[in-house]
Amino acid sequence: MDFRPQCVRAVPVAHHGWCLDLSSRGTFVFVVATHLLLAASILSVSQALCDPVMNGLDFRVDARVRIYAQRVSSAGAVDPNWSPDPSRLSAGAGHEYAFASIPNGSNATVVAWVEATRSGSGVRATRLEVDGTISSGWPVGGVSLSGAAGYRYGVKATSDGAGGALFTWQDLRSARPRVFAQRVTSSGAIASGWPQDGLAIGGSSADQEVPAIVSDSSGGAFVAWQERQGAIFQVRVLRITSAGAVSSGWPSTGIVPCPSSNQQIAPVVTSDEVGGLLIVWESVVQGESKLIAARVTAAGTLSSGWPSSGLALATATGQQRRAVLASDGHAGGLVGWWDTRAGGGDIYAQAFTSGGAIAAGWPAAGAAACTQGSEQLAPALLGSGSDLFLAWEDFRGGSTDVYAQRMTAGAPASGWPANGVALTTDGGEQYAPRLMNDGSGGAIATWFDTRSISGSPVSVPGPSREPQIFALFGPWPSPAVRGLRVAFALPDGAPAKLELLDIAGRRIASREVGSLGAGRHLVGFERTHIPAGIYVIRLTRGGRSLTTTASVLR
Repeated sequence: MDFRPQCVRAVPVAHHGWCLDLSSRGTFVFVVATHLLLAASILSVSQALCDPVMNGLDFRVDARVRIYAQRVSSAGAVDPNWSPDPSRLSAGAGHEYAFASIPNGSNATVVAWVEATRSGSGVRATRLEVDGTISSGWPVGGVSLSGAAGYRYGVKATSDGAGGALFTWQDLRSARPRVFAQRVTSSGAIASGWPQDGLAIGGSSADQEVPAIVSDSSGGAFVAWQERQGAIFQVRVLRITSAGAVSSGWPSTGIVPCPSSNQQIAPVVTSDEVGGLLIVWESVVQGESKLIAARVTAAGTLSSGWPSSGLALATATGQQRRAVLASDGHAGGLVGWWDTRAGGGDIYAQAFTSGGAIAAGWPAAGAAACTQGSEQLAPALLGSGSDLFLAWEDFRGGSTDVYAQRMTAGAPASGWPANGVALTTDGGEQYAPRLMNDGSGGAIATWFDTRSISGSPVSVPGPSREPQIFALFGPWPSPAVRGLRVAFALPDGAPAKLELLDIAGRRIASREVGSLGAGRHLVGFERTHIPAGIYVIRLTRGGRSLTTTASVLR
């Protein structure tokens, strides 16, 4: 059957999706798909893609937090051999959360996660084959990336190009935040030359936070992070080899691509696809975050033609935060972000060239992907040549739904509504969207979903009521420049407590939140004076506690 575009008429997206978890209760992950990829209109699955692997947190009530995975066929069907529990990625006893996953070869996926331990939290990884089995040589419970005591958060991963993977995370083993990295081979072993407890990045005693990692296309990786220098943070980058050494010509402390007297925070990275790095960060000017981009060469220098201060992505007032980044396939970049120039949160996008200029046709202030009057949050981005797909959480319907947009030449693509198309408006909450390529110029969208499954268009077994979840989604935004807000979910109105602790365990603030009842909540600590630093957020209910970290800047 020919699944190529058959017309250019706009067709609405199916407003439901397929459920990836057939269990009786929990937070469900959905994938949206339709039957045709229309060149001028919709986000879709063309039905000619390779089978993707989805994975996500699984918050089943009265169970520990687990990491699960699922496989979806080219027809959008869930593989029955994977559902529900053969998809379990670890046999450990602790809570599992904060995962990262990457494709690894033609038929495998590497997944890493943070797992609670008696001495803090550890980081583990596993490799899944296309049939859902763990790759030969990999431990059943995943390989430990570090056995050191203390807490680890925010694990990120990238391929080493040889069937293994490189990882980075934020580490509190020394009571101050540091960045560590690790490499695991295709056989599930720590690579030769790499410390068993991870490789310290940057060689500094200063605070290091929010690491990001991407392959250097030579078996090693670029690692980026924000590092305190005096009273401010600056973004640094280091290139490491497959053997765990600093790449030749690079200083062991890494480089600051664009030194500045302003705060530089929240770096995101991607490959420029010719051996270098594209990086975007927030530059904080008088309390407002502005997005800056740079291109770094394999030799550790700012690419020729780029402004020494980096490229400003939007000449506009308001906050520009939570950037998402992809390559355009020509050593340039595509960026989406959360933007408050109009007062509330909107979604904007920008494209820049390999030479450090805004791409032709794109406005200097950025292009609006959605400026609908309600709040939009948490953008996800997928590059499609010089075009891009965006998906986000949207509150226009009174609860959280997932919307998407396709942008081309600085405007919504032909046939796409100015404020995006709803991927689902069914009951419950839909949030945390992700996008992946469908192999035919379209995109697959997944998200977490709390709707009731029985009687829905999905037509799979499910509960007769809204699933109940207990989850800590983390701070918004992160890092926090002013007020700190925390997103979480409760299954009922039982007593629950949200606490803010410093890294020594001292309580800074505490709020009783059980009275908010079942559902997803966003609670602020705006009335509490919070000095700049690293904090632990803890949500406790019924003898169970979930934790994550937060960074606060002033």
